[in-house]
Amino acid sequence: MGSIEDFNQEMDHVYELLNKLESKDKDEAEEAKRKVDAYIEKRERKNKAIHGCVTKTSRTVINNKEVEEDRRKKKSDNLKRQGNQAFQEEHFEKAVEYYTSAILEFDSNPVLFTNRAQARIRLKQFDQAITDCKEAIKLNPKSIKAQVHLAKALHGKGELQKAIDILEIAEECSKEHTDVIAKYKMDIITDMKKTLLNTV
Repeated sequence: MGSIEDFNQEMDHVYELLNKLESKDKDEAEEAKRKVDAYIEKRERKNKAIHGCVTKTSRTVINNKEVEEDRRKKKSDNLKRQGNQAFQEEHFEKAVEYYTSAILEFDSNPVLFTNRAQARIRLKQFDQAITDCKEAIKLNPKSIKAQVHLAKALHGKGELQKAIDILEIAEECSKEHTDVIAKYKMDIITDMKKTLLNTV
């Protein structure tokens, strides 16, 4: 990088050339014009080189970020698969650990939160499951799986009317799983009736 002294010398040279452009000596004025044109061309080449370097650096940074994000997604997917395996083997605490690790790698996948909620429901960790389901719905408001698991967690807490309300929202959002949702809603209504009978 040039020093202040170099910059000042360059400016003095430019002012000198500009003054010579006004010279009454035709040859001196022509020579000054040639040098000014050469100076301008040199500065333009330098600016292009700097701009090209900045652009290349920016692209490199962007590419590195994409590579890192892809790496984290793949690691997250691998942890999710291990969590699914643990869940199938009914190792629910282990499944929660795997899903948590997957979320720490990549927290934009709503499936990770619904899967962890499902494991937490099996562990009767209903409040934590509710938090997971709400996070999944925030990431994907149309996630029927998240809404159904939210209803299951509320059901587990004994908040039956809230569970039914959530299932009714799920029914409005989906035309494909209405039979499953309706069946689960009837199960909750049956539980509500049993609760009412027991309180009489």
